[in-house]
Parts: sequence; C-alpha cells; structure tokens
Amino acid sequence: MCPASEDMSGTAGPELRLLPIWLRFANPSVEREFRDEYLTRALSAIRLFLTAACLLYAIFGVLDHYVITDIETIAWTIRYAVVCPLFVVTVLLTYTRYFGRVAQFMLCLNMAAAGVAWSS
Repeated sequence: MCPASEDMSGTAGPELRLLPIWLRFANPSVEREFRDEYLTRALSAIRLFLTAACLLYAIFGVLDHYVITDIETIAWTIRYAVVCPLFVVTVLLTYTRYFGRVAQFMLCLNMAAAGVAWSS
C-alpha cells in the first residue's frame, strides 16, 4: 500500500500485517481503506468489462436460432430476461455509493449467472 510503512529490511510494519488465511489486513481500518481505494481505481474497468460482457452475451443470442432451435425460446428467456438485465443492473449500481458494499457479491452473481445459464 504505502512504501513509507516498510522498514529498512523491506518487510511491512505491524499496521500492514496480513492475516494469512483470510488474505486481509489485520488492522480493520487499513483493510477498509485498501478496499475503498482498490474499488475506486477498478470502477472504470469494471464498468467497461461488464458492458462488454453484456453486449457479447446478447449478440451471441443470435446463434441460439441456428444452434439450439429446439430450445431457442427458453435460451432467449434466460439470456435476455435474466442474465443481460443482471449485467445492466450491476453496471448501474456501480454509479451508486451502495455498490461498495455489494460489489464482490454482484460481480460473483453476474459471472455465476452467465456461466450457469450457458451450461444449462
């Protein structure tokens, strides 16, 4: 995080000690500051990648007509009524202060929904 908090040996000071199993900072205020700063820096990439994923997922729906004609209606319902709206809602949530509290859950939900819908 901050190079000034390292001692001469190159190891982090006690305020930057990590909890090895959980991969979190031992100091809750340092952990909170890290998460907030990391999310702030990553927001533009998150928005770009979610938007691209939504567009690609929607465009590939055209192939459903040719590849899975027998369940095309079900596939389109899942694709355009569940997964794509979830991507859009998540992108819109990134513009709110609330997103910081639900970011990891929403990003995980998006990837799981896209994967489960594709595999079913």
